[in-house]
Amino acid sequence: DTTFTPGGTMTRGMLVTTLYRMAGSPSLENEDLGYPFADVPGDAWYADGVYWARLNGVVSGYSDSAFGPNDPLTREQLSAILWRYAGSPAVGGGASFADESDIAPWAASAVDWAQESGYVSGVGGNRFDPDGIATRAQVAVILMRYDQAQTEEPSPEPAPEPTPEAGTDVLVAYFSATGNTENIAEHLVSILDADLYEIVPQVPYTSEDLNYSNSDGRSVSHRTPPLCLDQAA
Repeated sequence: DTTFTPGGTMTRGMLVTTLYRMAGSPSLENEDLGYPFADVPGDAWYADGVYWARLNGVVSGYSDSAFGPNDPLTREQLSAILWRYAGSPAVGGGASFADESDIAPWAASAVDWAQESGYVSGVGGNRFDPDGIATRAQVAVILMRYDQAQTEEPSPEPAPEPTPEAGTDVLVAYFSATGNTENIAEHLVSILDADLYEIVPQVPYTSEDLNYSNSDGRSVSHRTPPLCLDQAA
């Protein structure tokens, strides 16, 4: 209840259980779990995680009968399991590690993806240390980076600038905080047979902004950039 053991060894059973929880712990009640792993008792705390991971192609086990739930998780195993959990995305090809030749072929694409995505980095000296044991703290950080990347909302596309109606080659563009300039702009439009375009501030003006005696107001020239010129540009 009071300790996490950050430097403790992350096991294979721990990782698939964590990913199972990240996926919302879906029910396996009506699922065909197929052949049982001899080393994964049905009542083990990690059993649902192991069988869910196999059903979803996240893991396959050492063999048809062995998963190794209590075996230490290596860094290349972590990369491969997380890559499959992410749907085995395409890999652009990460930078080569000095110990690239030590990475197992089945984990090569996963390691490139994990490095390219910024989830996993080397251990110093441009080494990946594929057989190194992952700690609970390391895995927590990697999963946090992955989760943040999935939940980050893309920046919204800026709204298109309103365009004046076609008809003339003359445009009256105006900004009016109180309505006075708007009246003048509309009068000019009627004289020039021009198109009208209102420059709207991104943040609406308040009564305090229009108080010229308020030194912090936006209407005070020495504190406020030339909004009209800036937006008209």
